[in-house]
Amino acid sequence: MDLKLFIDNLPQNFNSFDLRRVFSNHGQLADAYVPHIQRRRVQGRFGFIEVTSREHGDRVISEVDGKLVGHQRVRVQWARYPKRSRRSRRSMTTRIALNNREQSTTWRATTQAKVSHLSKDFVKQSRVDKQSRVAKVFKVDKAIENLEWLAKSLTCISDVPRDVEALRIEIQGAFPEKIVVRDLGKYKFLLTVDSQEVKEKLKTEGLKQWFSSVSDWSENDICQTRRIWLELVGFPIHIWSEQNIKQIAGHWGDVLYV
Repeated sequence: MDLKLFIDNLPQNFNSFDLRRVFSNHGQLADAYVPHIQRRRVQGRFGFIEVTSREHGDRVISEVDGKLVGHQRVRVQWARYPKRSRRSRRSMTTRIALNNREQSTTWRATTQAKVSHLSKDFVKQSRVDKQSRVAKVFKVDKAIENLEWLAKSLTCISDVPRDVEALRIEIQGAFPEKIVVRDLGKYKFLLTVDSQEVKEKLKTEGLKQWFSSVSDWSENDICQTRRIWLELVGFPIHIWSEQNIKQIAGHWGDVLYV
């Protein structure tokens, strides 16, 4: 099943990385791609994203189609490809690849992950980051104790960035029920309540003044960012400095506070 969405009228400076960043607010993406070759007589750029399911794609269309991205109102729909013979498709791909050696025009996939084509500057910076940071992959089990309260949680998406502390005060002041507000990024939040009845009530009333999308939490939801504390043990006092601490902690992300 083809699960690609066509995104039209993107800002002129948009690349594949920008497209993934914007649409990851609406669920996990398999891929995101803005072709290097664009239409000459049309102002907005176009791109493609690949979603994880048909339901996910329909939800993205309902949430994003017609919304402003930058200063332009984007159009989102299921990608449709003209019917051509297999030979003509192959020759078309070959011609585009010859005209555009800097970027591939095909969707590439591995058995574990799908990779987006990024701008030259981003790829160059990524190579620098790889040399200075150690990347590790961990296989972990589900935290079973979390599943109970996650089942009573809502994933809420805002059209504008929000401060989680201010949002928490506003929401807890507007409802008599106990509501725990967690941030999953600047635009994405997780609201947890005490019962399924309260959760269903919040889905239909009261939250639209803050969020454009309210849905049940699912295992496909991912955090855009997450803050953690690192405890450094056995750190010699003669190398104790903010610069050295940031260099060590930088293997896990951007250091906000020492």
